[in-house]
Amino acid sequence: MKVTKQVLDALCSTKLFVGVSRKNLSDLLEAQEKTIVTYKRGDVIYSPDNYESSLGFIIRGSVNVIKPASGVIISTLSKGEVFGAITLYSQRGYYVSKLVAATETKVLFIDKSTINVLMIQDKALAINFISYLSDRLYYLNSRIDSFTGGSAESRLASFLIESFGGYKTLQLKQPYTKLADSLDIGRASLYRAFDSFVSSGAIEKDGKYIRLLNEEKLREYINN
Repeated sequence: MKVTKQVLDALCSTKLFVGVSRKNLSDLLEAQEKTIVTYKRGDVIYSPDNYESSLGFIIRGSVNVIKPASGVIISTLSKGEVFGAITLYSQRGYYVSKLVAATETKVLFIDKSTINVLMIQDKALAINFISYLSDRLYYLNSRIDSFTGGSAESRLASFLIESFGGYKTLQLKQPYTKLADSLDIGRASLYRAFDSFVSSGAIEKDGKYIRLLNEEKLREYINN
């Protein structure tokens, strides 16, 4: 399947593919049978027992990453982000989460065999892949620390800073009850933590829309 220059440019700008030969990548992608798939809102892309050994790159739309047992939305992936790297070479036989299209979403899939060939042809991808997985380990450990220790304010502050991801405005993708469950705190404690952040001038809050005003103030709540 033909991959457009715009999509190839976006893919090669990601941490995984920066420095990788564009020609080799383009040739291998065009040789694949299934490359780009469009999903309607609510479509399940991957689930624990229904997935493929492929790397997914979001061309358009967004994808909710859901904890299968509780239905809690762990995070939301947006245009330009990838999924599937952690389980690509796993021998576990199941996918670790449930991926659901939050909006109409278009995904470029790169199968495992293509990744294997690229790694042999271009060591940049192998180095990038190791670096990416290392960063994910740091991230997952920080998530464990923020969700399992400290006060309600500390857990919520850690969650918000990670969710902002460098942006100033955040739209929560899950009900407050599920957010409280995912942080392992009571709903009343969650609301009090939000009130504290607003009173201190760290954030503004309007329903599910949260605007970051002062990241330093928000970080003061972590581990306090």
